[in-house]
Amino acid sequence: MQSVERLDIESALKPWSNSPDYLAIYPDGSYEDYYGFVSTNTEAFKQLNYMKETTIKEEFRFLTKTQVLYTWFGKREIELKTGEKIEND
Repeated sequence: MQSVERLDIESALKPWSNSPDYLAIYPDGSYEDYYGFVSTNTEAFKQLNYMKETTIKEEFRFLTKTQVLYTWFGKREIELKTGEKIEND
């Protein structure tokens, strides 16, 4: 979260695994593999002046010894380079 707030995309992406099994699933049901996730977030960070994330709930479910399902629920406050402000849960 600290890396996100510093808009340091490289550090923010370090915890995520570059694995063929990696899958990011979004609230709208869309999903991406690791490379798509990195690309989407790298491009998104270029549009930002500010972002703050507040964790409401997070869960780690260990499916196997090498697979984890991580879910994050929170609030996000964003300011785009255009000055537009966005808040979402």
